[in-house]
Amino acid sequence: MLSAVPSTDPASWTVPSTSSSALPKPPYYNLTVKQKAVCQPTFKHRLWLEDSKAQIPQGFDTSISEIESMLPALRDADASVLEYLEYLEGVEERLVNYYNGDRM
Repeated sequence: MLSAVPSTDPASWTVPSTSSSALPKPPYYNLTVKQKAVCQPTFKHRLWLEDSKAQIPQGFDTSISEIESMLPALRDADASVLEYLEYLEGVEERLVNYYNGDRM
């Protein structure tokens, strides 16, 4: 006969089995490898862009990378926006041509 009142005897309580054979192992995904695979085109483009900037085109004496590194600082105690703009005006045409697809 079934009783409507739950048993207070701990020996009669049943606990579901948690043996390793009862629970399937979840699949393991190595997300680091997958992230590298996803980011690979970005890394390739970054390397290509760095190489492209480092090349000195025929008829010029400096590369785009050198031009960008020679720009005066804008975040320094001695920073001068006027000095930055003056230098930028001198190289602006070449930078615009490079970044807009001419790559000269």
